[in-house]
Amino acid sequence: MKRARTPFARSKPCKCGENDPAQFYATSGWCKRCHKQAVHESRLRKQGITPQELAHMANAQGNQCAACSRPESLFSRSLHADHNHETGKARGLLCGRCNQVLGRVKDDAVLLRALAAYLEQ
Repeated sequence: MKRARTPFARSKPCKCGENDPAQFYATSGWCKRCHKQAVHESRLRKQGITPQELAHMANAQGNQCAACSRPESLFSRSLHADHNHETGKARGLLCGRCNQVLGRVKDDAVLLRALAAYLEQ
């Protein structure tokens, strides 16, 4: 007979003070909000930028995608920090669609130009 699952018991609150079991992943010591923030900051560190530099980049770009110029307010998610896959350095902030396009063509400018020429035929 299966045992009924009991709610995840919190032995101590998150660093932010949250202690509601519904706000935690089952295996995490951080609440969902703090976990999401930690993952975001970890990704930025890998690209060599700080949250403050990210904010500065967003302001410098007018809070819009560096490629298509659509404002961040049109998207359900924030702009993505795009980076050069060879050097790992951040290049700018892109919307999810533009970021995926670059990823799918593996940053190949020749292929992008060929695709643009195809579309213009």
